[in-house]
Amino acid sequence: MEYSKRIRKTGMLYRAQATAAKKRKLEESKNSAPVASKTSEDILHVTPNNDNQDRMDNPAINMVNEEVNVYEEDAIEGESEDETGEEPDFENMSMSDCLKFWALSTNAPHASINMLLKIFNLKTAYGLPKDARTFLNTCKYRPEITNVKDGKFWYRGVEESMTTHLRFTKVHGSEMSLNIFVDGLPLHKSSSSQFWPILANIHEMPHIFPFIVGIFHGTSKPDSLNDYLTQLVEELNDLMNRGIILNNKKYDIIVRAIIADSPARSFIKGVAYFNSKFACLKCTCEGEFNEEGKTTIFKGINAPKRTDKHFRGSVYAGHIKQRTPLLDLNNFDIIKNIIIAESLHLIDFGITRRLLLGWRDGTLGYATKWSAAQIEEISLLLKNVKLPCELNRRTRGLEDLKHWKALEYSHFLHYISMAILPNRLPEAYFEHFKLFFCAVMLLSSRYFESNWALAGEMLNQFVLDFGSLYGERYMTSNVHNLQHVYDDVYFLGPLPSLSAYPFENELQIIKNMLRSGNNELIQVIKRLSELESFHINTRARTCNASKPMLEVKPNGNVVLRMDNFILRNDEVNSFFLTKANCIVQFCNAIQDQHGIHVFGRNFTKQVDHFESPFPSRVLHIYQASMNDRISDAVKFDLDSIKCKLVSIKLGINQPFLFIPLIHTLKK
Repeated sequence: MEYSKRIRKTGMLYRAQATAAKKRKLEESKNSAPVASKTSEDILHVTPNNDNQDRMDNPAINMVNEEVNVYEEDAIEGESEDETGEEPDFENMSMSDCLKFWALSTNAPHASINMLLKIFNLKTAYGLPKDARTFLNTCKYRPEITNVKDGKFWYRGVEESMTTHLRFTKVHGSEMSLNIFVDGLPLHKSSSSQFWPILANIHEMPHIFPFIVGIFHGTSKPDSLNDYLTQLVEELNDLMNRGIILNNKKYDIIVRAIIADSPARSFIKGVAYFNSKFACLKCTCEGEFNEEGKTTIFKGINAPKRTDKHFRGSVYAGHIKQRTPLLDLNNFDIIKNIIIAESLHLIDFGITRRLLLGWRDGTLGYATKWSAAQIEEISLLLKNVKLPCELNRRTRGLEDLKHWKALEYSHFLHYISMAILPNRLPEAYFEHFKLFFCAVMLLSSRYFESNWALAGEMLNQFVLDFGSLYGERYMTSNVHNLQHVYDDVYFLGPLPSLSAYPFENELQIIKNMLRSGNNELIQVIKRLSELESFHINTRARTCNASKPMLEVKPNGNVVLRMDNFILRNDEVNSFFLTKANCIVQFCNAIQDQHGIHVFGRNFTKQVDHFESPFPSRVLHIYQASMNDRISDAVKFDLDSIKCKLVSIKLGINQPFLFIPLIHTLKK
C-alpha cells in the first residue's frame, strides 16, 4: 500500500508506462519497415529514387457507415496537413521574446514556465518576471460570460476575433467570405463536460487558421438556439451592412456557408435529425424504417428539392422542429448555404470508411468480404505505403481500420484505392466504386469544373446501385446525401473549400489549452489572451514559397519549392505532369539570371489506367513504364508544370500508376 502511494506520488508509474510505450513504438516501427518479401513485391510497389534504370529494377514496396452519432475527436485529431509553424528569427529576438515564443508555441503549463523563470533569475541577469501570468500578460479582467440554461456562453464576436486574428496578416482584395463552423467537443473522458464552439474562417485566405467567435460550455449541447445563435446573427447582419475596418481599410463581409456534421446541422437548423423520417436537409425524400438493418433508410433519387421560400413559410411539417435564429440572417439561403457536401464526415469518415469496414468484415454482405489472406496481403501493402511529403500521414493496416484517422481514409480514396482494389473486388462492385472515386476526384478541384455535372450524375448512379448491390438496409442518410453533393459544389465551390478539416484541427487546439477540469471556459479565454498579447505570431503556418524557390541540401539533393508542392529527386516526390499532359521525372533544376530551369526525363508512352466510367486520362491518371523514359534530361519551363504526381508501381514487370496530387491541379 505504501509503495503504491509512493508510485503515484513520484510519477514512477507514468514514467514506466511512457518508457514501455516508447519501446513498443520502436518495435512496431522496426516491424513495419519496408520488407522486400516476394509476396508483397509481386503485388505492388512504389516508385523508388531512380537516377538510373538499375535502381528502378529493384523497387521498394510503396503501397502504397452510416452517420456516426458519436464524437470523433480521436479519429480527427491533428488532421491538418501543414500545421508546422515557421521557425522564428531567434538571433534577432530578445531572450524574453524567445522564452515567450517557446512557452506559447508549445502550450507549456504555467508551472513549467514558473520553474524556468526561477532558474533564469537565479542563474542569469535577465531580470525576468517571477510569475508566468505576468510574463505572458495573462488577462486579469473577468471575461463577460453569460449564464444560460444548462451552461455558460462566452460570445467574443466576429469583428473582435477577425481584428485580432489578422493582426499579422496582409489582407488582399476588398471582400471576405466567412465559413461558419459549429460542433461539439467533449473535454474529459470522465465526465460529460463539453464545449460547443462557434468557429469561422475566411474563404479567400485558406492559409489562415480558423478563429473563435464564441463557446458554449455545458454537459450537453445548448438547450436554447436563441441563446446560442442570436448574437452571431445580429453581428453578422451588422457587418454585412457596414463592412469591417482592418488596418484602415474597409472590407465587405459575406456569409458563404455553415459547415457542420449531420447532428450539428440538424441542431442549428432546428430540424429533424439524420435518422428521422423527414431528415434530409436538401430534399423531401421520406425515410422508412428498415427492419433488417434496424435503421432509417432513404430510397431513390430526385425527390423534390427543398427551397428557402418554403422553409421560411413553414411548409415542411415533420421536418422543422423549432424556429432557428438563422432565418433572420440576411442574404442567406437556409437550404443552399448550410452544406451537406462536407468531405471529412460524409466522404472520408463516412462512405469510404463504411465501404472499407464492410469489405473487411463482411458487414456489407459476403459477396465483397475479403478473405484472411487478402486482408493480410492488403495490410502489408498499406503499412509500407509512401506518399509524397505533402500527404504526411502514414497509412496503417486493415487491422487498425477502426482507428484510422479521417485523412487516412482520404488518402486511400484519392491515391491508393485505384492500385489496391482492382482484382480484389468483384467486377460489378469495383465498377460501382469507380463511380464514387471518379466523382469525388472531379468535385475536388475547380480544374475539373466543366465535368462537375457529370460527377453529379455518377453520384446519382452510385446511390441508385448501392441498394441493389449491397442491400436496401444500407441505404442510410450518408448514402442518400451523396446525390446532393453536386448541388453544394456547384453553388459554392470544390469539396476542399467546404471541408471541416481545418476546423476539427482547431477544436483539438482549443482542447489542449485546458490545464485542469475546473473553469474550462475561463482557461481558454486566458490562453487566448496570452497568445494575442504577444507581438510575434506563434502559429505561422509553414507554406511553400509564393514564388518558386530552389534549395540545395547538404547531401546534394535539389529541392524545388512551388506555391503548394515541392519536387525533389527522391523516390516519391520526383514526378510531375506538364500542361501538354506528359509525365516527367524531375532530375535537377538550376537558377540563373533568367529564372529557374527544370530538367527531367519525360515518358514517350502513357496509357489510360481504366476505361470506365470514362477514360482515366480525363482525371490525368495514367500508366507508364520506366522503360519508356527518354535517356537524357530535357529542360522545362516552370510555367509548363500542371501538377505534381503520385506514383505507384503496379507489380514486378508492370507499369507505374500516376495520379495527380489533387490540390496541386490549377486551371
